[in-house]
Amino acid sequence: MFVTTIKDQVAVEAAIAERAWTTVFGSLMAAVAVCFPRRDSRMLGRTMTRGMLMELERRNCWTLAQALGHDGPYLLQHFLARRLEP
Repeated sequence: MFVTTIKDQVAVEAAIAERAWTTVFGSLMAAVAVCFPRRDSRMLGRTMTRGMLMELERRNCWTLAQALGHDGPYLLQHFLARRLEP
């Protein structure tokens, strides 16, 4: 790929970094998937982890729910309160 400007170079590097981050994050989530026996809990765990990695001033169920587009914190609170069986 031929890069003509610094702006193009930054865009290419950002795209490469995003792809690499997505790959590593997917591998991590696959490694811990065994901890979540149900698909919905795996997906919520993945979503909550992404939320915890966001740049937020505060991280609690309310702010995470808002940042993730949820109606309220109740789904996240329920997820955290659930006991995972070994």
